[in-house]
Amino acid sequence: MCAAVKKKVQLTPKKYKALKDEYDELRTIGRKLLADKLDQYRLESEQDDSSAYSAVLEEKMAMEDRIKELSDILESAEVSEGCPSGKDKVSVGCEVTIDVDGKKRDFTVVSPVESDPEEGRLPEDSPLGSALMGRKIGEEFSIDTPTGKKKVKVESIS
Repeated sequence: MCAAVKKKVQLTPKKYKALKDEYDELRTIGRKLLADKLDQYRLESEQDDSSAYSAVLEEKMAMEDRIKELSDILESAEVSEGCPSGKDKVSVGCEVTIDVDGKKRDFTVVSPVESDPEEGRLPEDSPLGSALMGRKIGEEFSIDTPTGKKKVKVESIS
């Protein structure tokens, strides 16, 4: 049986640390707290209905799912600081200034795990993110948006 090849997820050191801290906390403190809650509800369930116990079991399953998700991300993580392409072309980790129909916009291209549109963190797999990947300063291209086709020019990469 062939093992599935996991795609590398590029993360900043800050995001890697935050995910690792969450993973460690859930595996230690989170599991302990839920185990204590389950023990408490097991003792009380003989007197009460088991809805509270069921809620804690669901919480435990959700936490175990998150632990597995974090484990998978951390196993496939590739930590990189800044723009690994040497500022020659857009790649994950690069800060990019683009001109969209005459308006300047700044983004940092990130992995989907680090996506945060409000903070200008554009995921590489978004329509604009994937259109930017591999582009060089001065390159122009068009992208389809919900409001129509937009002309985009890469102004700077850092």
